[in-house]
Amino acid sequence: MTKEEFIKNIVDNMTIRKDEGSDINYYDNNGHTVFEYDPEYDVLWVSWAHVWRILSNEYSMEYADIRRFIKRTVVEVLNLGDVTPRHNLLHQGNRLWKS
Repeated sequence: MTKEEFIKNIVDNMTIRKDEGSDINYYDNNGHTVFEYDPEYDVLWVSWAHVWRILSNEYSMEYADIRRFIKRTVVEVLNLGDVTPRHNLLHQGNRLWKS
C-alpha cells in the first residue's frame, strides 16, 4: 500500500464529530481519533500512533515531508484552509491531548 492509499483509506472511512468546545474530531473505523482540528489556532493535530508514526516508520518520511503530505492530502480533502499539521505524542484511550 502506498502512503497515498494509506491516507485515502483513513479519510474515506472516518467519522467526523464536533466536541463540546470548538474542536472537530475525526475517527477511523476502529473509533481511534486520527485527526483533531482546532480552529482557534488553525492546527490539525495528527495522531502519532495511528498516522504520523506510520508515515515516519513505514514510509521513511521526515517531519517536514509528513507535514507537507498531510497538508496536501488531508487538509485539502477536509477543506480546512491554511492549517498547520502537527503530531501529538500524548495519547490516552481514543483522545488526543494537546500539551
